[in-house]
Amino acid sequence: MPRTAKAIEIIKVNRREQILKYALRLFALNGYDATSINDIAHAIGASHGLIYHYFDDKEAIFTTLLDYSLALSFAPIFPQLSELQLAHPKETMHSIIKRIVDELEKDDSNFGYYFYLFLNMRFQKTAPLPRFHVPQKDLLPFGIITNLIKAGQTLDLFAQGEPRDLAMIFFATLRGLTYAKLHETSAYVFPSSEMILNMFLRKAD
Repeated sequence: MPRTAKAIEIIKVNRREQILKYALRLFALNGYDATSINDIAHAIGASHGLIYHYFDDKEAIFTTLLDYSLALSFAPIFPQLSELQLAHPKETMHSIIKRIVDELEKDDSNFGYYFYLFLNMRFQKTAPLPRFHVPQKDLLPFGIITNLIKAGQTLDLFAQGEPRDLAMIFFATLRGLTYAKLHETSAYVFPSSEMILNMFLRKAD
């Protein structure tokens, strides 16, 4: 019995999602430069010609994933800070960290791969830029965390030091934890969100 147009469309959608799923893992773990169309095709058990049926090239796959990554990792987790959030920087920082840890602990989620791709954007030398656009630097995740740390230092809640350096430590820590999660073969136990937050709090004299 011949397939209906609807059935064919479902197959196409599922195949496209399969390509993105396996490409995501390869790009996240191996990087843009080290991943080829043939690698992606091999991962899904198909010919490289099939990939070109759905995407023009490797760049099109990567930018699609990068847009998804920014939409999942940036918009919901790193909100534009309100006056209330800046007035309570410790609670706001903890909320951001907890949400990330909670998402990373879900074994059936692709969040870890998307988040790692997002964190590694600056290390991808030849990778295309995302189509997702944020005009102001202070509205980017690094700027948001830097401003949050400044607010915490003003209230004498966070450790003193250059806010940008502390923000770099923040993202380096998350990058390391995400790497461990994606590469660990056994069940990986994350440090608590409270423990991560404590790294940035002012210690009592």
